Amino acid sequence: MNNTLKISLNDEQGEYAYVSLEDKDNTYIIKETYVDKRYRGQGKASELMKKVIEKAELDNHRIAATCSYGISYFEKNPHELYDKDKSILKEEVCHL
Repeated sequence: MNNTLKISLNDEQGEYAYVSLEDKDNTYIIKETYVDKRYRGQGKASELMKKVIEKAELDNHRIAATCSYGISYFEKNPHELYDKDKSILKEEVCHL
């Protein structure tokens, strides 16, 4: 069963950052990362990755990525839930 999920960061004006995930075979696959221009360079994408880790831990899921930021984040910040073998850059959909 495939499901799409979204984890967002919001301020008083609404959503300013999000990560899109595909839930497939007990793995959250990071498909897209977006941070509004107003918040870029402030660690917001990293904050989103930490939220993905928290969700994966709660749901007993692994993590993989197909967007460049997700792959890069876990290369720099290894985590036991990250599945490098399932992480393949498919297209550039990270807006940072």
